[in-house]
Amino acid sequence: MISRSSVNIFRCYKLWILPILQMMNLIVLLLNVCFPYIPSIWIVLAIILYEGLLGGCAYVNTFYKISLEDHEDKEFAMGVASLGDSIGIALAGVVSLPVHDALCQMQSFTS
Repeated sequence: MISRSSVNIFRCYKLWILPILQMMNLIVLLLNVCFPYIPSIWIVLAIILYEGLLGGCAYVNTFYKISLEDHEDKEFAMGVASLGDSIGIALAGVVSLPVHDALCQMQSFTS
């Protein structure tokens, strides 16, 4: 909620940076599952909070950028962006179940 209402304070015009930062978070946390190196759960929780802020920032800035464009397909672009966001969330939920099981299996082999 914080980052989704932050467009009046912080505007990101280079939206391609946000998914790169999210992928870096994914790599850091996935490597931590394979080779535990983060010493405290609080650091992991801070990374997860940062990830949520990045996701909200990407969401709100995408819609803000679409709303600024003077184009006849603006409504269609907003609809497609909403659909893409919803499909991405649904796919992440579906993919997370087998990935979680695979990571737990991998943890049981290494310990």
